[in-house]
Amino acid sequence: MVGRSFRIHDSKKDALVLDYGGNILRHGPVDAIKVKDVQPGNGDAPVKECPECQTFVHAAVRTCPECGHEFPEPEKEQHDAKASSEGILTGQIIDTEYEVSDVFYSVHIKKGSRPTEGGTSGAEGNCGEATRFPKTFRIDYQIGFCDRQSEWLCPEHSGWARKKFEKWWRDHSSDPLPGTAQEAVDIANGGGVAPTKKITVRKITGEHFDRIIKYELGEVPEPVAAELANRDAFGDPIPNHENYDDVPF
Repeated sequence: MVGRSFRIHDSKKDALVLDYGGNILRHGPVDAIKVKDVQPGNGDAPVKECPECQTFVHAAVRTCPECGHEFPEPEKEQHDAKASSEGILTGQIIDTEYEVSDVFYSVHIKKGSRPTEGGTSGAEGNCGEATRFPKTFRIDYQIGFCDRQSEWLCPEHSGWARKKFEKWWRDHSSDPLPGTAQEAVDIANGGGVAPTKKITVRKITGEHFDRIIKYELGEVPEPVAAELANRDAFGDPIPNHENYDDVPF
């Protein structure tokens, strides 16, 4: 049905396609449709039980062949109540601004990998061993009651990935650049990163991951790394025992 939108007329610049069935998300952009290779099944046919005579019949049967019971039509909506906002052509860009209600910081380890101690990634060890990858700095932005937008930054990598992290850190914090993901998380959770009020998320049709292209930040706080270094594992200040006359045990 979208063929009419591709027949360009000199007097028209745009076409509105309302996808209420979620077809773009299911099959991909119309110029790069993904067709799943359906394999014939060898499992049991779906069945249901007649409430009158307890006979098991195929799930598609509408009238019980034993007692004549009429099964009700299955209840299902013909389409969604709201049209999809997905672009229908590969490479189509959609930018959306979201208000952020909360932010969560954590250390992320790539699934199936063994984290490195330093900042170099790549396969190591004998055949069959898990690949080594540096840990990453994960940020989850709460943009709805059950919706989060995540991004991963790479303080333990080198090259472009490290430079991207350095720019993010200088924009968000006045603390020195962390050398590890854990150090970045500790400073962020310790109040050393500016609060995020809004983010702008860019979705490109045909690409698997969305990315954050803009932040609206609160005030950048004063450095906290030095203060955190003087606290113990429970977050309490480390006492100065030089001022004690007696050992307290």
